[in-house]
Amino acid sequence: MKEVSHLVEAAQAGDSEAYAALVQRFQGMAYATAFRRVRDPHLAQDLVQDAIIEAFLHLPQLKEPSAFPGWFRQIVLRQCTRVLRQASIQCTSIEAVSEGLLAESNSEELALRGEVHACAAGMRWLYGPSRD
Repeated sequence: MKEVSHLVEAAQAGDSEAYAALVQRFQGMAYATAFRRVRDPHLAQDLVQDAIIEAFLHLPQLKEPSAFPGWFRQIVLRQCTRVLRQASIQCTSIEAVSEGLLAESNSEELALRGEVHACAAGMRWLYGPSRD
């Protein structure tokens, strides 16, 4: 654990090689943590990269260098939680909506609606807006 503390202190002092050594040492733990949460290898890799950047940016704020492993793990977990919350928002694709619309009406009805809409637009252009 002393080695981790020395690496953290050196990284906090601006030693990029010390930070690279920390990343190399804890990257496997970070990936395993992320993968357990998101169950997607590519997403887990992305989350670890985001966590590495966040840890680098906030490393000066870490007061206890020996706490780095747990602190870094918490950053990874926060990244996972952020992504999982975003994924829980319900989204509907355009394809699903258009298939639903097509299922509700046949192509003849759609063509007729399009012609009526175009005709109405042309009438407004020709005669100006209605004065109801």
